[in-house]
Amino acid sequence: CNDHMAFGVIRKLRELGVHCPEDISVIGYDDDSRCAMFDPPLTTVHVPMYNLARVGIQHLVAFLQENDPEKKFLGRILLPVHVVERISVKKIA
Repeated sequence: CNDHMAFGVIRKLRELGVHCPEDISVIGYDDDSRCAMFDPPLTTVHVPMYNLARVGIQHLVAFLQENDPEKKFLGRILLPVHVVERISVKKIA
């Protein structure tokens, strides 16, 4: 679900004698600042959290200011994400 959970998965795998990425690949989500320093450095999906929060607040304010109940749904906004490749995922030839 997120990088914090991926860290826990890798720790538990290590306790069980399963090696990441040799035996299993693990990828996180949200690009926590600890990813690059973790052992092994965690591959993750970078999410633009600042922009996500900014757009969310803008939509919340617009929603609260809208007087017409028919116009309450403001649509869907997609923000770009990208994979940050590190070494917790095994490359497959």
